Amino acid sequence: MRKKLIALIMAVVSITTSIPVNIYATDNTEELIRQQVLSEYQNDYMYQLMVNNNPEAADEYIDTIVEQKMINASTPSTYAYNYNHSILYCYVTHVTQSTPTNCSAATVLQTMYGLGLANTIYGSGVDAKQSTLYNMQTDPHPGIRLEESDSEPLVYEIVDYLNDHLSSNKYDYKLGSTYTLAAFSSKVGNSLYYDRPVILHAKTGSFDYYDGENLGHYLSLDYYNAISGTVRIVDCNYMVEFGGEHPNIPIEQAWRSVHDSSNRYFISAIN
Repeated sequence: MRKKLIALIMAVVSITTSIPVNIYATDNTEELIRQQVLSEYQNDYMYQLMVNNNPEAADEYIDTIVEQKMINASTPSTYAYNYNHSILYCYVTHVTQSTPTNCSAATVLQTMYGLGLANTIYGSGVDAKQSTLYNMQTDPHPGIRLEESDSEPLVYEIVDYLNDHLSSNKYDYKLGSTYTLAAFSSKVGNSLYYDRPVILHAKTGSFDYYDGENLGHYLSLDYYNAISGTVRIVDCNYMVEFGGEHPNIPIEQAWRSVHDSSNRYFISAIN
């Protein structure tokens, strides 16, 4: 179910109202945007894996970001939005991972439910759909993985899969350690505003409900209350003590799950 609620403060203003200047609007050339995007990603661990494993996918990823930023720059905002006084959500459906190792497929399936696109995945039930997703991207029922050598789908492969199903407000991946809590919170808020549930490529030790168990794991984040500074985590873990819906999680715990360990990412809408 896809929903979004903005509470307390949302002022509608006309396009002619003065809004903050966006660098992409003032220097609105495709080449400049491309250079800025490439500068951000050129030394990124995950992007280097893309370049080495699938150069074509790496080029397409940069093209996708540039195209989305061009769209964002050419579409002036018609609202004034205050993240500090808002509640946003795009609920996903909780799914329990069908094997101990396929949390990536289960979390993507949760996300596809949130996007209203789960019916595009082959299979009559959640386990069958997870099996499809975990497989290689082969017709007639494409899955997530691009590379045969992968024991688990990589972050960029998840983004590639999701973007293949979206015509607007596509996803990118960001290295968590490069984001402050404030910047992470803003990115989460932006993504949920545009009905894009967030995926955390997390280390679980930062979450209190894991009680110190520090696993590498994919998680869904589908609700953000900026007033209380809390989020909802939807965890596909097959272990009942961890899996399920976890409301009222301090957003700092979500941030630390991708910030405090090396090479951990989060997936959210491009902005």
